[in-house]
Amino acid sequence: MLEGFLVVVFVAASAGILAVFGLYPLGVIVAGSFRRRPALDADVALSAAGPWPSVSLLVALRNAEALAQAKAENSLALQYPGALQIVFASDGSTDQTVARLRAAGAGRIEVLEILEHHGK
Repeated sequence: MLEGFLVVVFVAASAGILAVFGLYPLGVIVAGSFRRRPALDADVALSAAGPWPSVSLLVALRNAEALAQAKAENSLALQYPGALQIVFASDGSTDQTVARLRAAGAGRIEVLEILEHHGK
């Protein structure tokens, strides 16, 4: 009696493993092959997407004077077809992080200076 029960459990577990790791991925591949879309080049894809939502990039820094200019330059180099707002928040920095950010941003980024440290 116990041996019959164990055989049933073994067969059910084997069937479950086969379904999860074999049949399901095969089904996804087969289902995906029915609907083929033509490849679009980047320019057509961007223009066909319609209006882009505005996006805000928030970068939090604390005592990052050595990294501030590079982070600002990298953020300004981002290419986004919609409106992009770039905000740097200095969380209680005691070095020249804020001054470096303002100089590197040249008015194109917002710098929020939080005088008292509130982060981790």
